[in-house]
Amino acid sequence: MIKHLVAPLIFTSLILTGCQSPQGKFTPEQVAAMQSYGFTESAGDWSLGLSDAILFDKK
Repeated sequence: MIKHLVAPLIFTSLILTGCQSPQGKFTPEQVAAMQSYGFTESAGDWSLGLSDAILFDKK
């Protein structure tokens, strides 16, 4: 009898897991870091202004 319940139970758990709301793309720490470097968010996308300079470390 337990064998008959295992498959539906697994199937139901997979369906419910797939229905969970998606998490944000970035953690609050990542968002704060991007904002500190001048990135802005609009409509869920992040961009860096073209007038802003990007500096890379040279070793």
